Amino acid sequence: LVIQMNDFMSVCRNGWLIDDRRVDVESWKGTIVTVLGEFNKGKTYLLNKMTSSKLPAGVNVQTEGLSFKRLKLSRKELALLDTAGSGAPVRSVTTGQLQQKNAMEKFLRDVVFECA
Repeated sequence: LVIQMNDFMSVCRNGWLIDDRRVDVESWKGTIVTVLGEFNKGKTYLLNKMTSSKLPAGVNVQTEGLSFKRLKLSRKELALLDTAGSGAPVRSVTTGQLQQKNAMEKFLRDVVFECA
């Protein structure tokens, strides 16, 4: 399940772009594993190493918004919740764009805390 959130105001105006690949989220019971942190510090890499997963990771790959992956590990149901990192560098931005970026980062943290 991927929820793309490249632009917070676009989510507010147009709603969520969700690629659920027919996941039955409501009937699932298991443990949620997530890592929060700064941009480009290895959050996805850590999730991959902890669970032998293959979430897209690397210097040239950025997690956009939220990405969920369900898996079984030692007979336990897990959901990996991967997030875009906070504090990503930006080129020249307006005050409005900076406020939007900060709002998006706060929103992602709030969603993760609510899920955990």
